[in-house]
Amino acid sequence: MKKSLIALATLAAAGAAFAQSKNTPTGPSGFSVFGLIDVAVTTGSASGAGSARVTALTSSAGRPSRLGFRGLEDLGGGLYANFWLEAQLYPDNGTAGGVLSTNNQPSGAGAAGEGLNFSRRATVSLISDRWGELRLGRDVNPAAWNVADFDPFFNSGVGIMLGLPSPTTGLGAGARYGLLPAGTPYARASNMIHYLSPTVGGFFGQVTRILGENPKNGAANQDDGNGTALRVGYMGGPFRAALNWGTITAKGTPVATTPGAPSGDMRNWSLGAGWYVTKDIELMATVGRDKRGGAAPATGKNMNFAGNWRVGAGEVLFSVGEYRIDAGPGAQPRSTKVALGYVYNLSKRTALYTSAAKVRNSDGARTSIGGAVIGAGLASSTSTGIDLGIRHTF
Repeated sequence: MKKSLIALATLAAAGAAFAQSKNTPTGPSGFSVFGLIDVAVTTGSASGAGSARVTALTSSAGRPSRLGFRGLEDLGGGLYANFWLEAQLYPDNGTAGGVLSTNNQPSGAGAAGEGLNFSRRATVSLISDRWGELRLGRDVNPAAWNVADFDPFFNSGVGIMLGLPSPTTGLGAGARYGLLPAGTPYARASNMIHYLSPTVGGFFGQVTRILGENPKNGAANQDDGNGTALRVGYMGGPFRAALNWGTITAKGTPVATTPGAPSGDMRNWSLGAGWYVTKDIELMATVGRDKRGGAAPATGKNMNFAGNWRVGAGEVLFSVGEYRIDAGPGAQPRSTKVALGYVYNLSKRTALYTSAAKVRNSDGARTSIGGAVIGAGLASSTSTGIDLGIRHTF
């Protein structure tokens, strides 16, 4: 019974789309090393004058490459201590270390591949059979988690759902359409305090507080990097669903270094659901909204329909979605995307995969995929991308 409750807590906390391992250390107490290596050949192209095709060997096109360490100690009386350290890897070039911000703001941001860090997760927890889990450290923000959990492409490669990167990157048009500054805690955040409830009757919940750690000196940015999230959901039989509501503060930090770039708090919500039509076919749908306040308000709207179909040793993935930003008259860029993929499992730990996607931009959007370069000044281009890769889990 105790092992099953710990496994449920880990399942609820891991988040399938962010590809954190769902296994717990063996036995009531234990330590394990885990990871995944994923490398693919990726090509991307875009239409229009000045656009360019790019072909490269890439990492994490099927699942995020990573290296992790975790441990679990039985403290007795239904109480456990847990730690989890997980680093981003780039096996295509041998580097390590993902992008992170120590204070959830641009001032604390570092670049990817500069050396091993635990940008994916670095937490310590107390887990109770009866009361749930208290978790401290760097982890996935429930705002992005709730969207990614219903993305069959696992937040990776050319097929990634538009609603995942869009709040910080906009639609490829720079400061005008970005909703949050780079380094803000949309996908993952530092200085997080989580409470995760036990799963009761299929229902679960999570409350999260994110700290920007600025001094309270009356400055415009004193609350920047702070955030709050509430996530509730249900998993039972063939159905699962989750609702998230959250805030991220960026009152004093513009979305880019471009002069005059806007700033403002963001409120977001998302609703996702999945239904196993049969034991081998799951259909998923997601809707969400990211709304920035301040002097230059803007609203991002996301809709996505997706699914996966297990066929023998393989799995077919598909996704159709849109992300649109309403930023006032004459500023309503939109990108729509269609993606299709196939995974063939050579074993329980090794798989070959391929995926292809196409994005159509309109009204000023400039979203590209597969590393494609869109020509300067183009406002209605299309972009296509293809991944062909292999991954191995250990």
